[in-house]
Amino acid sequence: MNLDEPLSDKEFDELDDFLLSDRCAKDSMTMDSLHGYMTVLVVGPEQVSC
Repeated sequence: MNLDEPLSDKEFDELDDFLLSDRCAKDSMTMDSLHGYMTVLVVGPEQVSC
């Protein structure tokens, strides 16, 4: 995995499967909500500290 490049289709599918699996809490983010959250962090007017 290269952190300077977007996820491959395989990596995206693996992450999606993980987020929908029993290994994650029922109220955890889906890929759609995770994508939206990450987009807000990138385009937001203020820097968010981790």
